[in-house]
Amino acid sequence: MAKKNSVFRLILLLVSIVYFYLLVKIILFKFGTPNPPFLMEQLRRAIEDPERLKRGLEFGNLIPGDTIRQNMHHLSYSTDYLNLFGNIALFVPAGILIRLGLGRGFLMTLLIGFMISLGLETSQLVFSIGTFDVDDMILNTSGGVLGYAMIRAAQALDKNLMPKDPPQEKQASAAPRLL
Repeated sequence: MAKKNSVFRLILLLVSIVYFYLLVKIILFKFGTPNPPFLMEQLRRAIEDPERLKRGLEFGNLIPGDTIRQNMHHLSYSTDYLNLFGNIALFVPAGILIRLGLGRGFLMTLLIGFMISLGLETSQLVFSIGTFDVDDMILNTSGGVLGYAMIRAAQALDKNLMPKDPPQEKQASAAPRLL
């Protein structure tokens, strides 16, 4: 059983590495090849001219629901459809991997998914390779939560689905583990 668990963990680690590499490649580089000299130059510019970041924020979306509303009104356009559902779908594997790899509960999955999204959105702003959009973070985090819910449902249906919840110390209440 320990060997089976070790193999599962190794496969999960490899899948996680490939997934997060692809996530960065899709979100930050739009399927292109990362260009380290270009990124260093963009970082230098951001450090030398902090107003650049301010302009980036002014150009982006800081109003929760604004981009989502626009996308919902224009779902017939493939870019709006892709932005709305793609941002959710991209993070479904993150929720699954956080649950399976870290064995974390709902709140930690929500927090980790949000932090990953915040990191990617901030990177787009700092490196000037995309638009900072708070709605992307909402959609990405929702995707992570959806992935978590999917794997929890699968675990409820199949008690043998790995990993088992780690043994918990006795709790004062019978409330389920959220963190």
